[in-house]
Amino acid sequence: MNHQRVTRASAWSGSRVSSRPWPVEPQPIPWFNRMLDRIAGPHESFAGIEVSPYFGLGVCGITAGFALFVGLGMRSGVPLATLTAISVIAVATLVGLGLLRKWGYGAEFYVLFEDTLAVLAACGLVAWAIGAPVWTVLDLLMLGLGVFLVFGRLGCLACGCCHGRPSSVGIRYPDGVVEDELVGIRLFPVQLVEAAWIAVVTVAAGAVLLAGPPPGRTLWFWLIAYGAGRFVMEFARGDLGRPSVGPLSEAQWLAVLLLFGGITFDKLAAGAGTSIELGVLAAAGGLVLLGYLTRSRWLSLPSATLTAATVPAWLDVSSALEQAARATPPGIEARQPGPSALIGMSIDPTDDGREVHSYSIHPLPESRAPLAGREAFTLAGLLAQRLPSHEILRAGFCEAGVFHFWALVDPSGPRGGATDDHPGLVKMRAQTFARLLRLAPEADRARQRGHDSANAPDEPVDGVAVAGLHDSSRWGYFGRPSSADGS
Repeated sequence: MNHQRVTRASAWSGSRVSSRPWPVEPQPIPWFNRMLDRIAGPHESFAGIEVSPYFGLGVCGITAGFALFVGLGMRSGVPLATLTAISVIAVATLVGLGLLRKWGYGAEFYVLFEDTLAVLAACGLVAWAIGAPVWTVLDLLMLGLGVFLVFGRLGCLACGCCHGRPSSVGIRYPDGVVEDELVGIRLFPVQLVEAAWIAVVTVAAGAVLLAGPPPGRTLWFWLIAYGAGRFVMEFARGDLGRPSVGPLSEAQWLAVLLLFGGITFDKLAAGAGTSIELGVLAAAGGLVLLGYLTRSRWLSLPSATLTAATVPAWLDVSSALEQAARATPPGIEARQPGPSALIGMSIDPTDDGREVHSYSIHPLPESRAPLAGREAFTLAGLLAQRLPSHEILRAGFCEAGVFHFWALVDPSGPRGGATDDHPGLVKMRAQTFARLLRLAPEADRARQRGHDSANAPDEPVDGVAVAGLHDSSRWGYFGRPSSADGS
């Protein structure tokens, strides 16, 4: 669990309780998503007492891990007093790391990879100091820690820390659990995947231990196997503020270093030299680093439409566009140029006090490239995530590659976004709305037509009478005529 990341991200939004409307998902929601949603929350009640799921699962993990460690230790002939002392040191190290971070950062949190290595180092020193077999103790302790970490990651899943990126399969968190911008956004359950991987690695490490390898092999097997899985799972993480160096996160670099450490241990334990293997690995790593540093000279990738750097500019464009649209008569489109596209918007009132917001997304006049589908849906998702409670009526391409979407909006509801939102979180929120826009009825039909023109509805949409909706001179296709001044 890493509360530091949550605290840093929440600073953008003032740690306020979210009042944003949740994205409306297609019904019925898959059973797996419904199951995950039921476990999301800051507290659970046991015998009338509210307990944090992270704390409760942590206690269960410590108990199970201690039982396994002591049982395997007594089977291996390690004195019970030694096993108890090591267990106390392990728990004390974890608690001490949390208190140190609370003193330094103002919040108590834990970092799985770092804390695991710190516990192993502290317990190894204590085992050496009391004359216990260090590598044997660490082999046994690693299995106990593996069981504890399974429970710990399940606690992370319930409490919303170390979460994944937006996904169609995942968990949605309520207010006060994740960053304000991600409340109601379905996030990939990377914590659950990691808990399953830790369980698999721990069971496999137990089989290695029972096979009777030299002391230390079980420990290094667990660290390298977990590190390999963690290296891959880091790409699915969505919590911001995690330390990184170059293209890799801190955890990924630790996984690489542990691989070097495991090779060194293996060669030293076998009484063989390490220079050739480590030299080859170092050379390979150097080539990869050189390729990364010179990538601009030999690698050309399409630039992303929406990045953390361009989000503030797009939010300013969105705010200015809505102001201009509200100052323009209904049915007349106001336009604002953005970093990579031209956005148009008009607002039409409905008979029941709601509004139909119509957006058009055009290539910039100076751009010769057509508007790509992914770019259009991403920008539409950025616009939609700022709206109050709304329903997407239609979305898709028409009239020579211009993208349009309509939203039926309740203007009295709370807004979905603010200009001071964290750019990285806004990007993730926009990705969710872009995915839902692709599920709008017109989106599928428009893709099947290959961006052919489509007539606007000539009768009320979903029973909503829209002022001027039947006036074909104003509505034509999905688009709107621009205002006279060309804004």
